[in-house]
Amino acid sequence: MPGPTAATSPCPPHRISRRSVLRLTAVVALAGAATSALAGCSSGEELPDVDLLVAQAEFARRDAAAATAAIAVAPEAAAALTTVATQRTEHAAALDDEIDRAAGGSGEEPIPGTDGDTGTPPSEAEPATVDEVRALLEQSHRAASDLAVELSGHRAGLLASIAASCHIQRVVLLP
Repeated sequence: MPGPTAATSPCPPHRISRRSVLRLTAVVALAGAATSALAGCSSGEELPDVDLLVAQAEFARRDAAAATAAIAVAPEAAAALTTVATQRTEHAAALDDEIDRAAGGSGEEPIPGTDGDTGTPPSEAEPATVDEVRALLEQSHRAASDLAVELSGHRAGLLASIAASCHIQRVVLLP
């Protein structure tokens, strides 16, 4: 009896190779190590670079909204786009926490500019394409990378981790 063919197989073909998974694992491990190493470099005197972090949080919310909207245009990439949206939302939350901590807030009142308003509401915006989401992730990757080099301590580690995640999302999840 012949084995199952592609037409009768209930599982879709895999698009991510083992090599890609290994690369992803290596990058995540390096990002974690960099975060740990950079977190120990803090001098104790952290300057409140809140405006720079607010921009990064806005990028994260923008990317999450674009990935969510792109699901309507590319339902075949829904799993990857959902992962991107979820992770970018988590990035925005982590940045908001750091913004609140830097501003000396208690977490009860939002810091101006961190309320999730990224301009056009998602219901009025045209759905983004997967290519547009890739471009936004590249922009976010570069912005976070550039800022991570300029900052130190926990903030540098946080931004380095976000930059690595954006790169992996673009290269591995949305090839």
